Amino acid sequence: MPIRNLIVWAIGALLFIGCQNSFVKAGRTIQAQGSNAGFIDSFYSSLQKRYQLIVAYHAYNPSGVSLTDHRYVFAYNSITAAKGFIYTKPLVQTLNNIKENRIDSINLPHDAAEALLSQFKESKGWNLSYDDTNDDSLQNDCFYITHKQCYILHGETYQAAFIYKKRQAISLLYAPDKYEKQCCSGNINRQKFIAIKSIIDGAFKEAGLLSR
Repeated sequence: MPIRNLIVWAIGALLFIGCQNSFVKAGRTIQAQGSNAGFIDSFYSSLQKRYQLIVAYHAYNPSGVSLTDHRYVFAYNSITAAKGFIYTKPLVQTLNNIKENRIDSINLPHDAAEALLSQFKESKGWNLSYDDTNDDSLQNDCFYITHKQCYILHGETYQAAFIYKKRQAISLLYAPDKYEKQCCSGNINRQKFIAIKSIIDGAFKEAGLLSR
């Protein structure tokens, strides 16, 4: 084999090993922090039967009525066998306007699939079961860190799901981008979610499934 071809092969092999290590690291992190408690959500349950590793999020407004539930999902069997899904479920229906659930899917670009898994490489202090939806707890934490009051009103709550095989973790975050930008930055749980959401949204925007 010519030296040039050998070098190209070696570089490709190293990149493949690095990508697989990202998949393994993500799986181990979820396995270590997750539990075997089952999801009520049938969509995630159906994906569990087909994919080893799933990272997903959706937004909801607990104080108001949402017309539609949108779930944004990256699902992996390996770094090279990954798909993205947008699951749309109408929450409000009438007899004259019955809407069906919809699933859009894409084959994930390698760079997006790897970028999300790379978030798990630096996971020290990241709690995959983080929950700041208790307002009093969130305000107290921000005051302790910043020594000033920090109130965000009318923000969305996000649920992030982390699934590896039969181990699962759920994170609940209230207005994470607003808290990071406006008055209470430095929370690794919010920062990781913001990064993951940006990667997932970016892949679906490139595929034309989300508006830019």
